[in-house]
Amino acid sequence: MSNPAAGAPPAVVRYGWVPLAVLAATNVLQSGEGQSLSQAVKGIESSFHVSDAVVGWIPAAMIMLGVAGSFVVGLLADRTRRTLVVTVATVTWTLCMGLTGFATSFVLLFLARLLVGSLESTGPASVSLISDYFPVGSRARSMGLWLSGAIVGSLVGLGGGGLLVGAFGWRWAFWMWVPLGAVVAVWLLALPEPARGSQDHSWAVGRRAPAAPGGGLGLGYSPAKLRTAFGQLARVPSLWCGLAGLTVSGLLLNSLAFWGVQYFERGFGLTPAGAGGIAALAAIGAFIGLPGGGVLTDKLLRRGAVRARVYVTACSSAASGLVFLAAFLAPALALAAPLLLVGSLLLSAAIAPGEALLCDVVVAGLRGRGGSLRAAARSLAALGPPLTGLLAEHLGLRAALAAMAPVAVAGGAVVLMAARWYQDDVALVAAESLRNSSALGGAQALTTLGPAATTS
Repeated sequence: MSNPAAGAPPAVVRYGWVPLAVLAATNVLQSGEGQSLSQAVKGIESSFHVSDAVVGWIPAAMIMLGVAGSFVVGLLADRTRRTLVVTVATVTWTLCMGLTGFATSFVLLFLARLLVGSLESTGPASVSLISDYFPVGSRARSMGLWLSGAIVGSLVGLGGGGLLVGAFGWRWAFWMWVPLGAVVAVWLLALPEPARGSQDHSWAVGRRAPAAPGGGLGLGYSPAKLRTAFGQLARVPSLWCGLAGLTVSGLLLNSLAFWGVQYFERGFGLTPAGAGGIAALAAIGAFIGLPGGGVLTDKLLRRGAVRARVYVTACSSAASGLVFLAAFLAPALALAAPLLLVGSLLLSAAIAPGEALLCDVVVAGLRGRGGSLRAAARSLAALGPPLTGLLAEHLGLRAALAAMAPVAVAGGAVVLMAARWYQDDVALVAAESLRNSSALGGAQALTTLGPAATTS
């Protein structure tokens, strides 16, 4: 068999829209049940006679367990069938949601929530799957659509959770997700497992990538020991610039999610319902920006802008910080509200290309563990709300949010530093995909078909 790197690009496996829809559904579940939890707080406190401070530890503990769980999922995703990893996590998650609703004490409820938190860390496996399901040239768009599931879940959790809790009690905030979890688990089990690095290989052949440089592990990435694997990731500077920049920008994103409604209540004297309606503009902006940023980036990449994902991530993030600063300093609601919409759109537009950037520079055999690093970095961004609250005690909420807005500018500047190394890091990923293909016997070794896959 001839070396595929020397001729035309190999046949590309096309999996269609089903894998993306199913993986987005896991985001619907994970984001939506978090919003449902907020609807159940009063019922939990009343049933188990606990305070706000005690209940407040539930999401905090879930985040901490989620970080630990992400490293386990990342390791398994690099070493075994990723669709099975996500399926098992989703099945167990669904059972734990049911157990949460049946809890007879706060201790049992808290333990069930810890299990839910640890099992929600399927992101590393999902990111790895998306990177191999869809072409490199549409990776940012795919990431944006996958992440949009979280917005859908939040809307369903807030709306549906509120209706069910009001009608049947707080336990239905958790039971409502069990049927959907079961359906998603069945869908996941039916998904084909894509071959690792197949899309990188096709992209590299099409772009006539050079031979692999020295220093790689070749076929040893997936079974590599923890120290070796993270040592290899430490040698990818654009990865760390991307991680740091997205984390810094995430401080503002999380602050807005938590304090946005309160800002409009306190700053403009709106009722909770009115403030919630205005804050919904941020959700609209995010719903447009998440897939929009990915589509724009991929279009620029196909037109030859090699560093498009770096530049769109950096510029969108920095621009959002300036727009939010203007929004928080605006003296009138008529000016602050549209600025909030534009700022949310820009900040969200940076997320999908940023996630794609992190995949671009990590070889296929390490993407699960690379995703674990992203999950850990994302948890650090959860410090945004308490930091904003601390500033608000001394400056007031409006000034605190205005002071937080420039962090998005700083985050964009850090991401921009990745432009220096991005092209070289991508070239290593491409070259490693060619080396692995050659060692495995050519392009056909990179083709794993399933019921939803075709070749073209």
